[in-house]
Amino acid sequence: MAEKEMEVKKDFNSLVFSEEGKDFLSNLESMKEVISFKFLDKIKVPSGAVPMWTMKNSEREEEVIKSFRGVIIGVQRTRAYWEKDLSDGGNNQIPDCMSVDGINGSTFGNCTACSKSHFGVNKEPPECAEKILLYILLEGNMMLPAVLQIPSTSIKEYQNYLMDTLKFGKALNMVVTEFSLVKAENKDKIAYCKIAFKKVENLAKEKAELINRYVKEIFDSVKLKAFIETSPETEEMPESLKKAISEAKEEIKK
Repeated sequence: MAEKEMEVKKDFNSLVFSEEGKDFLSNLESMKEVISFKFLDKIKVPSGAVPMWTMKNSEREEEVIKSFRGVIIGVQRTRAYWEKDLSDGGNNQIPDCMSVDGINGSTFGNCTACSKSHFGVNKEPPECAEKILLYILLEGNMMLPAVLQIPSTSIKEYQNYLMDTLKFGKALNMVVTEFSLVKAENKDKIAYCKIAFKKVENLAKEKAELINRYVKEIFDSVKLKAFIETSPETEEMPESLKKAISEAKEEIKK
């Protein structure tokens, strides 16, 4: 069965597609030193059961919305493990093992083979929590991507959406995705929100080509990393890393 094209009221538009965007990419080499993960807007799934996003608009003011659209330009799997309990003096400490690709841990090596990455015999959650980060070029006038952290409760939904997209020969950076939230309940009847992914349109060929260039210049060249902002040889932990780790811990505790 042929893929049915989705009808949308308005074509996806971004400043990246404009002349200003092309100039930005042409001058990116001189800006690489100041572009890093900590400067990107972060989008988080709300901790409660209200299916609404809180995001910053073009005026940098927070607003509550039901859904938003964007192009996923990059995916990053991360893991972090603390030997000491987070409530037992582990605050603002570098993880005992961490991975910025979800494959190789800094201390225990192969993540798949590591027992800390698996559920326990009684279905206890893994000691080393996995997070998936999506780098999203949002609709509107933003030149840099925002980062959406997918909690473990929405990883299955993301994987299903990825496979549905690939079935029709499309990479995630070739389509416009709508992100919304739906209510769900865990086995203890505690309500929470899951991410709902929906393809709303395929990018036109010329826009897809610009996105490919954008991915190469922004995502591949800048080497955006979660948790680490400095080289491994740096002994003193910078404030930016302390803050990133602290935020990661809070998310893992949820």
